Amino acid sequence: MPQVVEHKQIKITEEVVGSVYRQKYKEGKRIEEYEVETLEYTNTPQKKKLKVGFTLANVFEITALYELVKLMKIKLY
Repeated sequence: MPQVVEHKQIKITEEVVGSVYRQKYKEGKRIEEYEVETLEYTNTPQKKKLKVGFTLANVFEITALYELVKLMKIKLY
């Protein structure tokens, strides 16, 4: 399993979408470097969402989506 060894801001946008970060991963003895772009971003009290993407070996488009939704609280008597 690769480990992130470095995470640097390259380009930061006010709306977050379009921001770019350079990440370095260690796989065994090798260190791989990727530019990861924020594709979707939502940050409200009810919902958090982050979608990022990068290109692997100039062949594969990799995306990851993280989403949290607040569940309702029910008061029981």
